[in-house]
Amino acid sequence: MAEKRKRLEIWLPADHPLWKLPEGQRAKVARAVLEAAFGRKAAGQVFAALDTRLAAIEEALTRLEEAVRAGPANTGPQEEETTTIPDPDDFLSAFE
Repeated sequence: MAEKRKRLEIWLPADHPLWKLPEGQRAKVARAVLEAAFGRKAAGQVFAALDTRLAAIEEALTRLEEAVRAGPANTGPQEEETTTIPDPDDFLSAFE
């Protein structure tokens, strides 16, 4: 069965960009633009999902920046650094 089609007649200003196209392409371009316009609902849903993901990424980045500013996390008890200074006489006796 053949696809049912209807004709749409629209009036456009004389300086509309559609008139700059070659005569054989105008209907194709107009049809593509109309289909894209009505498909914007689906595109809008895609953009909404991307906005949600971008917000989550920005939030995670903010948390990372705050963690970096705070410095390294204390992972547990740290051993005290002990510096043993050798006895000078014992040390120098190795060179005698």
